[in-house]
Amino acid sequence: MSDYRLELAGRITNAEREHRHSAEQLWQAHDVIAAVRERGIADGLEHARHFQLEIAARERAGGLVEPHVLDRAFYTVWLSDKTRWRDVTIDMTTEEKNAAADAVERYDTWARQQENEPAGSLPGLRWWSE
Repeated sequence: MSDYRLELAGRITNAEREHRHSAEQLWQAHDVIAAVRERGIADGLEHARHFQLEIAARERAGGLVEPHVLDRAFYTVWLSDKTRWRDVTIDMTTEEKNAAADAVERYDTWARQQENEPAGSLPGLRWWSE
C-alpha cells in the first residue's frame, strides 16, 4: 500500500505546483481574489501530501493504520453476539471463514493498540478449527 500512497503523494505534489504557479500568475495579473483561492488550494494540497507521506512512513515502519471498514463490520458482527458467530459464518467456505476471522483479529489488534491494551484472546472466533 505504501507504493500507492507514494504515488498519490507525487500526484498531489504536481497539483500543488500547478496551483502555486497559477497563483503567482494571477497575483502578477493583479487578480488578488483568484490568486488567494489558488494559493489556498495549494496549501491544502501541501497538507494532504504531508499526510500521505506520513501514512506511507508508518506503513513502512510496520505501524498499523485504521483498518478497512469491512474489518470493522466483521468485528461488530462478532462482538455484538459471539454466540451467533457460528451461525453467521457456518455457510461460508473455509477460506471465507478465515478471511472473516482475520478481519476481526485485525480490527481487534488495532482497537487494542489505540487504547494501549495488551493483546487478548478471541474465544470461539475460529470455531471450525477448534
